[in-house]
Amino acid sequence: MTASGAACGGGGDDADREDAVRAVISQWETPGPGDMPAVGSDYECVIAGGGPYPGIRIPGVCRWDAERDGDNWIVSEKQTWRCEDFNGNGTCTGETGWHTWRYRAAPDGSVERLDDSGAFPPRMVE
Repeated sequence: MTASGAACGGGGDDADREDAVRAVISQWETPGPGDMPAVGSDYECVIAGGGPYPGIRIPGVCRWDAERDGDNWIVSEKQTWRCEDFNGNGTCTGETGWHTWRYRAAPDGSVERLDDSGAFPPRMVE
């Protein structure tokens, strides 16, 4: 899926990294509309999941990062949680589970979801 968001490019690398993350957040509305996390740093978060309204809420640690890929940015969002708090589909083994999503953010502001990996994440609960 591709969509338009804020343009990525034209400033310094730190500003461009933030623009790339902002473009992904505006397209996928994660972690939430209007929330701009620190880029490249772990932070405590509440991982919103699916299920009956209002959905599950899991305490966790989140991280957004972006790396240059030619003119584009590869943006990653990683969520980590304790398996005792969430173990969807039995895929969370050990003490912690994690899931990472990757996106490509282009200079024109378009965003493409690339892939994801890790344990079954809270946001995929139906």
